[in-house]
Amino acid sequence: MIIDKNIQLSDFTTFRTGGTADFFCRVSTVEDLKIVRDFIQKNNILFFVLGGGSNVLISDEGFRGLVIKNEIKKELVCEAGEVTMNSTVLVSAGSGNDWDGFVGETISRGWFGLENLSHIPGTVGAAPVQNVGAYGVEAGSLVEWVEIFDMETGEIKKISAQECGFGYRDSIFKRSQNKKLIITQVCFRLSLKPDVHIEYKDLTEYFTAKNITDITPVQVRAAIIEIRTKKLPDWKIMGTAGSFFKNCFITKEKYESLKEQYPGIPGFTGADGLVKVPLAWVLDHVCNLKGYRHEGVGVYENQSLVLVNYAMKNASEVRELASLIVMKVKEKTGIEIEPEVEYVGF
Repeated sequence: MIIDKNIQLSDFTTFRTGGTADFFCRVSTVEDLKIVRDFIQKNNILFFVLGGGSNVLISDEGFRGLVIKNEIKKELVCEAGEVTMNSTVLVSAGSGNDWDGFVGETISRGWFGLENLSHIPGTVGAAPVQNVGAYGVEAGSLVEWVEIFDMETGEIKKISAQECGFGYRDSIFKRSQNKKLIITQVCFRLSLKPDVHIEYKDLTEYFTAKNITDITPVQVRAAIIEIRTKKLPDWKIMGTAGSFFKNCFITKEKYESLKEQYPGIPGFTGADGLVKVPLAWVLDHVCNLKGYRHEGVGVYENQSLVLVNYAMKNASEVRELASLIVMKVKEKTGIEIEPEVEYVGF
């Protein structure tokens, strides 16, 4: 393992933004992390862990400290003796494994549950941090345990899904006091039964249009890849971080008030009594921001939750656009929206 200096971070993010890091290294084992820990403590510097670079906006000034590129990859492991009476199995993988590759392999081996989370960029280790979710399924609902390396103590331990504190695009790993915890491995409880979840509108319409009734997890994965490909920009070609903002959760009273002002506004009541309002609808029909351009960045024409760095501009312009959107939503609805993307170095 080599610790380099002054590495350009834009080369490691899907937004294609980011200045230089004072120090940069790639870790592929826990032993590498131990070496990195010693380096950080001896030099008394900050550190930041980078996975696939698909959910961050790194500033033009870069990062004053050490950026750790997580490349801890492990083969999928189906733990012996974990096939249970309810036909589930425990499957683990390294935190640096490619997320979509992991999802595809679980399905091909007959381990189901993650198919709705297909075609999401990033790494396995990022899934519990963000509690990634799509098409009615969240990763946290399938996590069994997460193995972490504590950069403060040097301790390696496993924590349960309950201890992870999963919420909507949230977990304990997003708290500042837990940034010292580096995920090294994640285990999911998957099903041996090919149950599918197609209640989400896009999926229901997809299979209805194709007149497909006997639906398999393989078909669900294929459908989601097709839907996401049409709806979202290709992060391998265009600078983007996917959905930039979280959806809105408001009180019933607030929702009823907005319905009077915007009669078509959709809302879905959750178990906690709050109403989920799709932010994309607000951006489209209330703020008229779909396809909006600001300098070389803009709101994607096929999905308003997505910001795009069309001209490979700097991070400050992306943040300016994000701030403009936050202001417009607040002005029109009174709702304060939050970024899903993590700001680094600002």
